[in-house]
Amino acid sequence: MKAARLDPGHRTLSSLDGIRGLAVLLVIGSHFVRFLPDAPFLLPLKAVMTYGWAGVDLFFVLSGFLITGILLKSKGAANYFGTFYMRRVLRIFPLYYAVLIAVFLAAPHLPAAAQEAVPRPDDRWLYFVYLTNWLVLWHGTWGPNVVGHFWSLAVEEQFYLVWPFIVFVLPERRVAIASIFLAVAALIVRLVWIAHTGPAQALAIATVTRMDSLALGALGAILIRRGLNAALLRVTASLAVVSFLVYVAGAIGFDRGIAQFSESVGFTILAVSFGAFVLWSAATDGAHFAVQRILTARPLRSIGR
Repeated sequence: MKAARLDPGHRTLSSLDGIRGLAVLLVIGSHFVRFLPDAPFLLPLKAVMTYGWAGVDLFFVLSGFLITGILLKSKGAANYFGTFYMRRVLRIFPLYYAVLIAVFLAAPHLPAAAQEAVPRPDDRWLYFVYLTNWLVLWHGTWGPNVVGHFWSLAVEEQFYLVWPFIVFVLPERRVAIASIFLAVAALIVRLVWIAHTGPAQALAIATVTRMDSLALGALGAILIRRGLNAALLRVTASLAVVSFLVYVAGAIGFDRGIAQFSESVGFTILAVSFGAFVLWSAATDGAHFAVQRILTARPLRSIGR
């Protein structure tokens, strides 16, 4: 049996709403884990929630997958660039800039003790041009603040700025090769960065060191357009599970966990796992698998939407 050829830029895949909802819950859990008491029966839950930051990587894979599908579908259209960028602007800019303006207008009225919760005045312009994830390179440190999580939007916006041109000028096969190249390049940059003792935090938020998730999501969009047979679906599912278990084993096996493992090969292993998971989910959308029933459950899809 061969899975239907699907175009993620054309068809709404209900399971992907569920994956987005799962990513949301993971990220929220990572932020709220510190509020749970240290009761013994909660330790397994807290351990899982601590790694909820990986929901950001799942978002990146999903973005690469969906955006590449949209671009490939519209490639050759007269309004290829205009339509894409206008949709991104209308989807992201209004709420993003409304939050920034509200925070910066409120900042002068906050007590002195709360001033550290907002970005420094000299850095605020970077938030308006989606370059906040480069702050740590310029300052050496990057303290958290109420809009600090916008670093992931900065990574995505930088991807949206460049990737449409790559898809436009390259044949589909070479786009796939470019995706693999970028994923490998991200790993190499991280390894070189570690060898030269660059700012450790920058490894987690710099675009060039986090593009493997976006790139492998893009590769999945190309693969699904070509169709996956039953054997390839099994391989994809196995790859998702095995690579995730390898990541968990690696993170647990190192004394410093993510600070040592993820900054080297961990992010790439996680990107492979999530990329295979998104690809499998999209290719089997509508099938009666247990995982699909969870992903297409109305509460999870509602959160994703």
